[in-house]
Amino acid sequence: GLIWTMFKPSNPPVIPSPEAFLESWVATDSTMLFCVPAFVEAWAHNPNSVELLKKLRVIIYAGAPMNKQIGDRLTADGVALVPFYGS
Repeated sequence: GLIWTMFKPSNPPVIPSPEAFLESWVATDSTMLFCVPAFVEAWAHNPNSVELLKKLRVIIYAGAPMNKQIGDRLTADGVALVPFYGS
């Protein structure tokens, strides 16, 4: 099984951003992420964030293609990336 973590319900709702998403998964000690590739691409520009990404079992992304150069660099650095496509 797995445990899902999400933003706490609030009014107004939390607007997901790369920074807010990163803070939440670090705070919840998550081991897997499911997010849009734009978040991963934003984190890839910060060496401290990349170190956090390396600790995850996997990052599953969907909604758009990953920038090839960024995906290749992260994979070479030991970040597990998995594309997920729906229909």
